[in-house]
Amino acid sequence: MQDKVECVKLLLTHGADVNIVDNEKTALYIACERASVPYIKLLLQMNSDVNVVDNEKTALYIACEHASVPYIKLLLEMNSDVNASTSRGTALHTACLEG
Repeated sequence: MQDKVECVKLLLTHGADVNIVDNEKTALYIACERASVPYIKLLLQMNSDVNVVDNEKTALYIACEHASVPYIKLLLEMNSDVNASTSRGTALHTACLEG
């Protein structure tokens, strides 16, 4: 996995847009779907928008779907909007529903 993280880092340092959307998803959204903390950390270090709503979900919402405490903590440390609401609800709603 370290090689893939290095690949992503190389692309980002050479100008890849960290916030570009493809198929209604940013790279951060995809990393969150996979609960991949190394990718999430890297993307956030490269100024990925932590509060962007992709496919009707925020990164924090996805983290709560997975009940992934390490990356919930990481997103909160990066000032993720804990009260962000989408048509699907808030991170708190999904945490309660998924539990």
